[in-house]
Amino acid sequence: MSRDYVDDLTNGIRGGVVYAESCSTNRFPDSDAVSEVFLKTAGGGAVGYVGNSHYSWVGAGDELERLFWNRLRFDRRLGRMHNAKASLADNNAHRWAQFALNLLGCPEMPVWVGAPAVLRVAHPSCAIRPSSFEVTVTTDGGGPITLARVCLTGPRGIFELHYTGATGQTTFSTGDKEDGDDLVLTATKDDHVPYQGSVRIGTCRLTFVRGDANWDQKLDISDGTFTLNYLFTGGDAPRCWDAADTNDDGALDISDAVKLLNFLFLGGDLPPGTKPGEPQEDKTQDRLDCKG
Repeated sequence: MSRDYVDDLTNGIRGGVVYAESCSTNRFPDSDAVSEVFLKTAGGGAVGYVGNSHYSWVGAGDELERLFWNRLRFDRRLGRMHNAKASLADNNAHRWAQFALNLLGCPEMPVWVGAPAVLRVAHPSCAIRPSSFEVTVTTDGGGPITLARVCLTGPRGIFELHYTGATGQTTFSTGDKEDGDDLVLTATKDDHVPYQGSVRIGTCRLTFVRGDANWDQKLDISDGTFTLNYLFTGGDAPRCWDAADTNDDGALDISDAVKLLNFLFLGGDLPPGTKPGEPQEDKTQDRLDCKG
C-alpha cells in the first residue's frame, strides 16, 4: 500500500479501517508515509497504530499487531486482546514495542488524555414542513462554537452535514423531508464530547425544560435573570412561554423567577410532575404556548 492508494479512494466521507504491519507507513518525516496522507486527505481521516510505529523493529512490532488482530476473531474485549501480546514479551525488542509503544503510545502520535469539553446543543424536537429549523452549538458557558459539525441522518438515505458559523448556528430545511421522519441529529467538535439528539418531522408535540426561560436546554441562574430582564428592563421575550412559566400557573411574572431561584439555591421544588432538567410535554391547559 502506498500514498497513491489513499489519493485514489472514492468512498468520500465514509471512513475505513486500515491495518498495516510496516513501521515505515507511519514514518512522518518521510515523504511517502501513508498514515500522514490519511490524516491530511481532503475528505478527513484518522489513523491508529497497535503495537508499532517508526520507533520499532521489523519483526517485533508487527508480530504484536498480528496477535492483537488475530485475537479479535475470538474475543472482542480490548483488554484481553491487549494482554494476549504478553506472550511475546520474551526479548528486549518485544518488551520495548509492547510496553513502551502500546502503553505510552507512539512518540509521534501521543494519546490525548485531556478532559473533553461539553457541547451545548439547542434544537427543536420536531419541525413542520415546509420550513426550516436552527441548531445552535455553544460552550458550557454559553459562548458560540464555530465550525462544529452538525449531521442529520434519517430514512431513505437522508444525510446532511453542516458546519456552524460565527454565531454557533446552522440551519436545516425540512422541504425535502416527509411527515413522520425521525431524524438523528449529531454534533461534534474536536476535544468535545459528541452530542446526539432527534428531530421528528410532522405534527409537533413540543417538549421543553420547565424553567428554561432562555431556551438553552438547561436550568441555571441565567434563566431567572432572563425572566427578570424581560419583566422589568425590556429584555427579549421568551421563545417558549410554557418553559418560562416555572411555577406552571399559566402566567409569566416575578413568581416564576423566584420559584426557579428557590429550586436552584434553596432546595425548593418545581411543580408536581416536573422532571428537573429533562424535556417534557406541558399537560396543563393555559393560554401560554411554546412554538419552539
